[in-house]
Amino acid sequence: MIPCIWFVSREVSSWEQAIISSMAASLRARGGDVSLYVDGGTAELAEACSWRALTGLERAGRILGRGGLWHLWGNAPSWWWLIRLRFRTVHTSFEEKTVWKGYPSRLFPELAREGETVLIPTFATRGAADNAQSGLHVGGATPLDALRAASLTMRGLVVAAFPSPCLDAILGTDGYFHVSEDSEEAWRQALEVVASEEGRRLAASARHYLKEHCSADQCADSLITLYRRAMEGRTEGRRA
Repeated sequence: MIPCIWFVSREVSSWEQAIISSMAASLRARGGDVSLYVDGGTAELAEACSWRALTGLERAGRILGRGGLWHLWGNAPSWWWLIRLRFRTVHTSFEEKTVWKGYPSRLFPELAREGETVLIPTFATRGAADNAQSGLHVGGATPLDALRAASLTMRGLVVAAFPSPCLDAILGTDGYFHVSEDSEEAWRQALEVVASEEGRRLAASARHYLKEHCSADQCADSLITLYRRAMEGRTEGRRA
């Protein structure tokens, strides 16, 4: 498997970093050679190095060094053009509108409106609780809201939200409490439900659905397929 260098931009939030860390772990478990750098703190990224902590010579060594493929997560740094001169690049963006700086990919089908390759995310089961004691309130769930909900669901929270195709796709229709209207009474009822036995059932259903549809193996397969396409020079979506 070709060596990969992952670069996570400073704009990527901590919960997005947690997903990236889980995805890197899935690829490493399949024997992937992944070097992970983040332009900021590394609290949510296991086995990652801080790009800011490197010296100028160390950074230059990474940029000009060994061959492989670079995978950009988020926004490109000012020096990214140097990488693109030397290496094939893949770009995964969390934003609705993006100027692509490599082979384009998304983490959710609803965002892949221009034919970008869709990666299957995977989520770590860190701190997941057997008894659900808190609920994550989501209004009109966007694709990114759904990803955040899935990440926190694996940590034991129960989602209460308006019915959403995005949440249905990633948590399953029985994986969250459906709020009927945006009123104080409706949200009070949601809080009561998520703290009850029904809340625990919803949380268990969501985690089971995620494990079935966003497993580490499925994630690794999607990454390997993406990298093969990028290295073969196959076009998909709009390139920058």
